[in-house]
Amino acid sequence: MSNDFYAKPTDAQPLSTIRSAQFNTNNQSLETGFDKLLSEDDTKRIQYGQDGSSVATLYEVTIPKLPGGVYREGLEVTFTAVLENTGTANISVNGGTNEPILDGTGAQLVEGSIKAGQTVTVIRNAGSAGTGFQLTSTVLLQSDIQDAIDAADAAAASADAASDSADDAAASAVDAAEANINDNIIINSAFEFWQRGTSISVGGSNTYTADRWSAVAATTNLSVDLVPTDAGNSLVINGATSNTRCDFRTRIEAADMRGRVDAVYTITGRIFSTDGRNVTLNLGVPTVADTFSSITTKATTTLSTVAASYTDFEFTFTILAADLGRGLQVDFICGALGNALQMAWRTVKLELGSVATSFKTQGSSVGDELALCQRYYFESSSTGVFRVRYRVNSFAPVTTARISGPQWPVTMRVSPSVSLVNLTTSNTTNEAVDSPTVDGFNIVYDEVASDVIASLSFEYTADAEL
Repeated sequence: MSNDFYAKPTDAQPLSTIRSAQFNTNNQSLETGFDKLLSEDDTKRIQYGQDGSSVATLYEVTIPKLPGGVYREGLEVTFTAVLENTGTANISVNGGTNEPILDGTGAQLVEGSIKAGQTVTVIRNAGSAGTGFQLTSTVLLQSDIQDAIDAADAAAASADAASDSADDAAASAVDAAEANINDNIIINSAFEFWQRGTSISVGGSNTYTADRWSAVAATTNLSVDLVPTDAGNSLVINGATSNTRCDFRTRIEAADMRGRVDAVYTITGRIFSTDGRNVTLNLGVPTVADTFSSITTKATTTLSTVAASYTDFEFTFTILAADLGRGLQVDFICGALGNALQMAWRTVKLELGSVATSFKTQGSSVGDELALCQRYYFESSSTGVFRVRYRVNSFAPVTTARISGPQWPVTMRVSPSVSLVNLTTSNTTNEAVDSPTVDGFNIVYDEVASDVIASLSFEYTADAEL
């Protein structure tokens, strides 16, 4: 039997004499076969070879005494790379065919998969993953280990910093919440702003008076007036003969309630009556968020007043979490307010918590408080008349001409209802408001003739009240 290690000589016949030459030839074949076997030292690193590569895309590995020829399936080769691969890489073992080195998925290596000085093991694979030597393991360099340690340390430091930042943000949020917990939730709580006028007639429907405050009367209209005093502004409701109802209220958006689960609120203020009557204070939520056509009372109390004198009041109540997302109506039910009788209010405050604190408005300045009011209602008397004047073209007048109208001073709560006031026109007709948005509105109209001067001037109101 012959193989790669030993060439068997011709068999000798039994009882025959073997010539010395034949004997020596046989011994020589045995020696040659043993010489092909690995030394004791080589058997300790049977697949290890030296990399003699001169380019970064081909690893030329020499393994002593490894038979040459076609690479066998499962051939395992370990070598220490001289160069880092700069892209796809091939390997040649003992001068054999160049074959690709593949990753675990059978794909070509990417740049930097093998580092210079790194010990690498590959196995010959002609299976479905691709024909070539598959990279099975690499031994990390000390520099790689240190880089990994440094990267881990940096990641840990970054995580600590992020955690510290999150803690700081949470603390800031808590601080901000605590700082704002005593803010007044009611807008125009000192009755400073009266865009609709400082004397309003109130009838049987909900009628806004001072900004963000409204009233309802019955049988006979009531007058609601601003009365400035040294002690601050008063909102005064004047009675009338045969009047049978006087309700006074403000409505608060769901987004302004600020509470969380089962929030506790305290409402305080000063109330006046000429006859020392009892007033019912109702706190109710709408059935639909920010839609106050249907109200369910959630808390109520009776406020006792002293005749012809301002009386301080305070009431603490709870709004459950299920109701917080719908808003709140604060309603003073005063009963019939006859001729020569008055009700009045000053400095009303609604705040989170069960402890009443000193009065302050919601806005940090007069301008801030006015902007809060104008988010719900704006009247152009504060900014003047809007005017447009131009010459119509000489060809033909335009039907449904459109011009950009005024812009609101603040973004309104919702797209408002807009009314034109004191409209004066020349050579136009069918003037109308077009496409009001939270930012402003346009005007549409028809030109009546060509080659004439067309003009429009008007004031306007924008209503986005609750």
